Amino acid sequence: MSGSALTTPAVSGAPPGNALTTPATQSTPASQSALGPVEVALPLQQTSPRPNTTSKKPKPANPLYAVQDWRTKMDQLTINVSPPEETTNEFTQKNNPDKRYWKMPVSFSCGQSSGFALRIAGVILGYKEGDNYGKEFVYAQIPRYVGEAIIAAGKAAGANVQLNTDAKIDCSNKVWWTAVTLLKHKVGVMSKHGTFYKSSANEMFTKFGTSLKCTADLEVAIKASTERGGELGSETSSYKLAVTFSHVFVKGADPEATEVPLKDAKSRKLVLVREDAVDDDFIRQMASFGLVTSEDLNIALAPVRN
Repeated sequence: MSGSALTTPAVSGAPPGNALTTPATQSTPASQSALGPVEVALPLQQTSPRPNTTSKKPKPANPLYAVQDWRTKMDQLTINVSPPEETTNEFTQKNNPDKRYWKMPVSFSCGQSSGFALRIAGVILGYKEGDNYGKEFVYAQIPRYVGEAIIAAGKAAGANVQLNTDAKIDCSNKVWWTAVTLLKHKVGVMSKHGTFYKSSANEMFTKFGTSLKCTADLEVAIKASTERGGELGSETSSYKLAVTFSHVFVKGADPEATEVPLKDAKSRKLVLVREDAVDDDFIRQMASFGLVTSEDLNIALAPVRN
């Protein structure tokens, strides 16, 4: 019947008046229905109130990774130096039969957290020309206060270790430069969404042509050796820091173009300034002698864009 509600028989066993209603294709107000409205009295589903639950507090971030700038929080950081373990083996004896070697792993703890890696901000991966440089190692400038704290812990453990002992680096006492081992596929950038995009320091050096500023996960061990088969602690004992970056988060190109202070002049970066530019006439003379190609000559004579 047009304009009325269609009803189905009452459900068997249901109380009188408890009928299911199927609405018509075009609904009509109840006051206009010939049969009048049909009430549906389905029992309400009783839901017990949700128990009172206290939301769990988020687990605090591991300070070894979260702090990063430790300058004002070094009093909260404990640096632990493990007892020396001898690492002399057949390979080392074959190359240096009179030397013995030891390793003293360094770990860090802050609050309830401990581990072998400490995330440090303000690190510079120093630019250096070279086909393989930046693949497995780099020269890095690390905040000196971190190095001094590690040195103090080492000396307290009986290791007379120093900073800036790399013979290839000419470094002042104001900064800490050292050779650093890089782990493969552990260098990259992280997006604001938390995605880590892997790259390599070598590729970035090639494309940007400058040093890189970054945050790095620092791992350190104190390595020691003795001459003539002596025991560790004898007069022939020597110590050094072995530094590894287990992860590197590149933040951008270094705006100061920090240069690795290498003693070898052949390794220093070529720095170009306008005051050293030659006159166009001399470039033409060089081209006439075959010292500059015609292609390079055209590029050299092109107007300079300000």
